Amino acid sequence: MATMERYLRIDGKYHYESDTRNKMIMNEVAICFDRDSQLLLDHGDPEEVIEYYEEALRDFEEADWVIAANDITMVVAKFPIRELNKLMLNKKYLSGFLYNNKDLFSRDVRENG
Repeated sequence: MATMERYLRIDGKYHYESDTRNKMIMNEVAICFDRDSQLLLDHGDPEEVIEYYEEALRDFEEADWVIAANDITMVVAKFPIRELNKLMLNKKYLSGFLYNNKDLFSRDVRENG
């Protein structure tokens, strides 16, 4: 059975709903992904995603997986709801999502390396 995940925009804030994660309300949405594989690693509240991002970097660096650590990227932006929900329905849509929203986060990309 597929997991239900979606973002709503209510009173200028993003509301994330899922049947497997706690509900989140935030001003912006963070996306953490692997640039090489185009794998979506985490998304949601920027503070929580930053924790995930930093922990993943530490884990890869401690394991001497420098190339893997260098591919982890995080972006924070006010993404269009339609695009976020398209990504939630199809995680393989990440490359299209990034391309369609490149103007929103070109300054906010966090990269290691």
